[in-house]
Amino acid sequence: MSEAMGKPIPPREPDGQFACFQTWVNKAASWIGGTNSACWDAQGRRCRIGADFMRADKEGTFPVSYWYGEGDQTPAEQRKSRRTVERRRRSGWL
Repeated sequence: MSEAMGKPIPPREPDGQFACFQTWVNKAASWIGGTNSACWDAQGRRCRIGADFMRADKEGTFPVSYWYGEGDQTPAEQRKSRRTVERRRRSGWL
């Protein structure tokens, strides 16, 4: 299980990763925005906010991997996120 944040790392391959902090800064919105994604660094710590990604950068725990549909959204938000991911996959965006 990841640190004391509760949710364990999903038991499947990640959907992608940010190789470094700058990639996260430049690509997070387009790669995972609106997809109910959850991120964990190479040490198994959940990355939820910018400070978590800055810590990963400072401590050298990139890459940070992400999993679609594993975030903390409500059921209604999850349905919307699944539709977003499917639209992006069909369009070749993901």
